[in-house]
Amino acid sequence: MKKNLIVILITFNNEKVIKKCLDSMFKQTFNDFTLLIIDNDSTDGTIKTIKSYFLSRSELKNKTELLKNNQNIGFAKAVNIGFKKALWKKDYYKAVLLINSDTYFNKNLFKNGIEALFLKKDIGACSPTIFYPDGKIWWIASRHLSTKEIVFDLNYGISKRIKQELDNPISKNVFESSLLTGCALFIKTEAIRKIGLFNESYFMYVEDVDYCLRLKKYNYKLCRFTKGKIYHARYTDTKNLFLEIRRDIISTISTGKYIFKSYPLYIFVAWLIKLPLVILLKTIKKTPLTRIFS
Repeated sequence: MKKNLIVILITFNNEKVIKKCLDSMFKQTFNDFTLLIIDNDSTDGTIKTIKSYFLSRSELKNKTELLKNNQNIGFAKAVNIGFKKALWKKDYYKAVLLINSDTYFNKNLFKNGIEALFLKKDIGACSPTIFYPDGKIWWIASRHLSTKEIVFDLNYGISKRIKQELDNPISKNVFESSLLTGCALFIKTEAIRKIGLFNESYFMYVEDVDYCLRLKKYNYKLCRFTKGKIYHARYTDTKNLFLEIRRDIISTISTGKYIFKSYPLYIFVAWLIKLPLVILLKTIKKTPLTRIFS
């Protein structure tokens, strides 16, 4: 039976947050979707929690496929497994939704996302405004940094979140955006078919920026929609300093790969030169001495 949407959910040690995400899916008013859960070899109780949840939610279980990788292959590679499933049957799925496992959302998110995505033919992807659990905005818009900013700004990223981007309304609740976030990303399958899969050289991070820029090269518009609330819990073990450092290292490596691939060599070298100072300042800001010595 033809479906309108395939939801790709990548999990890795998300035992404490996955139930709330699944609950949000179970309550959706838009029911014409398949859920594909791809687990990157979780070592906690993530798989057990998912299976336990489905014992009392057979309706959601019946539209779900659960795959378990035998190692952590990274976010981009895991997503591509889902993309290939979405493209396997031509015209079977109209859209793909990438959604983080540490999110939860209201019952109309899928409905509002599909409506925004197909509002116009040239819209290739869209994301909702995303909130912290306390109601403050986590993401409303992002922009690609200029070459000057990549070289001289005291950060190592290639994009920057901005507070507001409402200058290009497509409709009352849909606005054109410079970049989107992979935290919650609706993409037309026709666009994936044209542009291809995620770049698997990025283990994690940057792959969403890279993909958004590729969409724009094919003249697809990126949009943000304001109907439908989603919250990003951003679960982390705040006591695990080594885990935080590991994530920063992965993010830095992915950023470096992107700059090396996309810019002249001297830009990459300049970025490398400023990197130690940026990392030092970031570490000082994130890690009070009381945490280091406690």
